[in-house]
Amino acid sequence: MIIMGIVFVSSGLLIGIFKWFIAYDVARDPMTGGGVPTLDGVIFPPILITVGLFFFNIMSFWWLVGTWLLLTAFFGGTHWLLVWIGKGKIKRISKNMQETSEITDNLDNKERGLTEAKQIVTEPIESERVIELPLSRELAEEMILMSLRKTFPKEGDDKIVILSDQTIEKPYGWIFFWSSIRYGRTRKPEDTLIGASPIFVNRRTGQTEYISLPDISIEKFLARLKRRIGLRPPWWKFW
Repeated sequence: MIIMGIVFVSSGLLIGIFKWFIAYDVARDPMTGGGVPTLDGVIFPPILITVGLFFFNIMSFWWLVGTWLLLTAFFGGTHWLLVWIGKGKIKRISKNMQETSEITDNLDNKERGLTEAKQIVTEPIESERVIELPLSRELAEEMILMSLRKTFPKEGDDKIVILSDQTIEKPYGWIFFWSSIRYGRTRKPEDTLIGASPIFVNRRTGQTEYISLPDISIEKFLARLKRRIGLRPPWWKFW
């Protein structure tokens, strides 16, 4: 009986701890937005622990009922607290996105359109745009193009363009390749811009990240990205 009690109490504690990790990890992940139900971490651990205490035969029935209620309140309260802390991170990300929105509101109409590379790039939109999440591919490409042209203010055949035919699209975002109009037209290696690393744009948050080729391949970058945003969960999320 004592062994059974130890097994049930230990199982309840382990499952409860695992679910705490899941609740926090999911709540702070902007790609899921808390979409994974973890309330079983509030329901089952108190039951298992209470059953384990029953096998120890140290409490009366009503003491066990009271213990179960207290444990349920404890696990429920800690679950709510971890979710609240995790969602605070998403709010901070949204606040940072407001600064990016101000830049997009001031788009320069003179930077619109690319007559020499219509086959390569998606033409920018005529009107000014406020960032709306999740991003569309069109708006994400426009944001990257404007940012690159402000960073690298080139003219003529050296002007920056997005190589839309090379864009890699995933459910969670895009990888944009960019270069000069000259390279977009000739596709000759000698016309490639030095340091034109691909850029990943997160569909849900709008965050950008340079991919340092050849230090890391596109495949390895995507694999690490999936683990980071929770699409390839760690082993304990199975619980």
